[in-house]
Amino acid sequence: MLERMDSFRQVLPAMLAPAVRQAPLTPEKVQFAWRAACGPAIARATAVTLADGILTVTAEEGSWAREVHRLRHDLVRRLEPWLGAGVITRLEVPAASTRRPRRPRPSTPPSAQ
Repeated sequence: MLERMDSFRQVLPAMLAPAVRQAPLTPEKVQFAWRAACGPAIARATAVTLADGILTVTAEEGSWAREVHRLRHDLVRRLEPWLGAGVITRLEVPAASTRRPRRPRPSTPPSAQ
């Protein structure tokens, strides 16, 4: 049964992607392709916009932003079957959301005098 499900998960995108690729480029199409490319967990934690070939990914938390930033090249490759080669020239994650939060410095106890 699991083998059949794995086969289905591989075959369905191969059959569906050409039809999606032929559809007009709309925000809904980009959202659909994003969810298919990154999976439901990342898709729930992010929002995407596409303008002039730049896919901007905004994450609700810094940890998701860092993960998307780390995977950005792979994600662009995964989007190509859905949107077409060269539609996305760059994937950006706003810099403010990719910074790791600073850890507070440990306070030094006052020296005993």
